Amino acid sequence: MAEKVEKKDAEKVKIEKAKTEKPKAAKPKSDKPNFLQRIWTGFRRYIYETLGELRKVQWPTRKEAINLTIVVLVVSIVMAFFLGGLDYIFSRLLTLII
Repeated sequence: MAEKVEKKDAEKVKIEKAKTEKPKAAKPKSDKPNFLQRIWTGFRRYIYETLGELRKVQWPTRKEAINLTIVVLVVSIVMAFFLGGLDYIFSRLLTLII
């Protein structure tokens, strides 16, 4: 009787293993895709990943975009005058030395 129970348990284990195992797929003709297939696959993956990342982006409102643009312009103009002034001072000093 114990042998019958063990056989049934062994059969159940085999059945469970068969359910969890994935069936083996048939091998393709070549293991490695050709050059154009690799390029196309990589390009498609790049586009899908890029679109996925763009969906996560929190875009600024119109007001925020305008305010940030003004800040960038003001800082750029101030830096241009500052660097222009330094350039003028150093060029005058160099002409005095020479």
